[in-house]
Amino acid sequence: HPLGIALLGPSDALKPASTGAPRALGWLAVRRQIGNPGLMGMMEFGRAIWTFSTLSHAVSQGARYATVHGSGNPVMVNGSDDTATAISNLVKANSIGLDSSQVTVNTVWAQNNDRGSEFTITASYPLGMIMGSFFFSGGTLTINDQANGVVLN
Repeated sequence: HPLGIALLGPSDALKPASTGAPRALGWLAVRRQIGNPGLMGMMEFGRAIWTFSTLSHAVSQGARYATVHGSGNPVMVNGSDDTATAISNLVKANSIGLDSSQVTVNTVWAQNNDRGSEFTITASYPLGMIMGSFFFSGGTLTINDQANGVVLN
């Protein structure tokens, strides 16, 4: 070709171009970037931020629910107040994209779940890191979030 550009067809994929360099070198560059610890570190950081954001949203939804489901409007199961379990199930259901069996939720009321009582909902999620113990001991980063509120109903 007059411009020194090799026009290759599908059968020429691994044949040397006009410069003598195989086309496979382009894929080698891509593979090397995927293995780059800096790039992987940025991906790990992004996953951690996304996980925290998801868990934070789920805990906020649990706090909204707890605000209106006090003793004046409890969740009754077999004749007993099961509001804490309902809050836990709601937080896990709103942890979209996370393994809900790994989400730990704890709801505590300061006195009881009567109107005006304060509550705290905490949740945690063990995030398995792709890079393993390169960044964190044990290869797991525990993401935590908490919401506080007052029972209104």
